[in-house]
Amino acid sequence: MENREFIIGKKLYSTEDSVLLCRSSDPFETTNMLYRTSKGNYFKIMEMNITHSIKVEVLNEDEAFQFMDENANDIIKKNYIKVFGNVEKG
Repeated sequence: MENREFIIGKKLYSTEDSVLLCRSSDPFETTNMLYRTSKGNYFKIMEMNITHSIKVEVLNEDEAFQFMDENANDIIKKNYIKVFGNVEKG
């Protein structure tokens, strides 16, 4: 995927130097991609496939983990482990 850059709150968020943690789609043809930046911040890109519009929002850590919990099947496990280390078994 090509690099995307967004300026939000006077900060640059780039997909190039961020890790994609979770990618999910819903029945309304919306794709959500959660990234973690090299500085440990989170942002979510929402692509509305029907209208070809994009919305980006910055999430705090609790919101990012809530999104991942709600979309557990869509977590990119190798990236998750790369960022957070091995996960304890439940």
